[in-house]
Amino acid sequence: MAKFFPKLKNRTSIITSYTILIIIIVTVGLVGAAGLNRIIYISDQAKDNLIPAVESAKIAEKLYQNRLYVEQHIASSSGIEYQSIEGNINRNYRQIDSLVVVYSEIYSARESENNLLKYRNQIVKYRGLERQVIQLSRITDKKQAQAIFLGQSVEMFQSIIEPIHSITDYHIRAGEQKYQSAKVVAGYIKLVLYMSIGLAFVTLVILGTIAGFSFMSD
Repeated sequence: MAKFFPKLKNRTSIITSYTILIIIIVTVGLVGAAGLNRIIYISDQAKDNLIPAVESAKIAEKLYQNRLYVEQHIASSSGIEYQSIEGNINRNYRQIDSLVVVYSEIYSARESENNLLKYRNQIVKYRGLERQVIQLSRITDKKQAQAIFLGQSVEMFQSIIEPIHSITDYHIRAGEQKYQSAKVVAGYIKLVLYMSIGLAFVTLVILGTIAGFSFMSD
């Protein structure tokens, strides 16, 4: 071993190179682990935004569906059909109310609270007007029911559906931003890994060169 390292200078250079190589390996491991944890955290945040976006979209879907049911009610003239349509409307509203409660208790964010409040303030008025239309339709006052449905209730429906759309859009944007952040972090990790591989290769070349010169001088 002493013959292979006759000069203290060469021996010190090799030890230094090995130390640098070890530092690079440790750094790569730490950066990789920290980066993966960061990506997992950001991905979880993205999911936390996309799930409520789906839930609020379900609310909007059922509100639109009930709108179509009311239109069918006006167009219908059968008591059996009335009962079936009204049952579908009530069932949808029970599901809507449940989704709203779940959203407000689990997913509501500071940015969406105002829109949720707007919806809750208007939905009671809209449902009252909707019941009026159904009652008029039931007593065969179709013309008046149609007039309210195509007039006053349109504007009121917009006042409940727009806040729900705003909530959905907010969560979609937030989720997309988190996914983009995860992509950026992944790009940084890839860059660090490539640079570390390059430095490790250069260090190995230096080690080989020093060892070669030492062997030749011996």
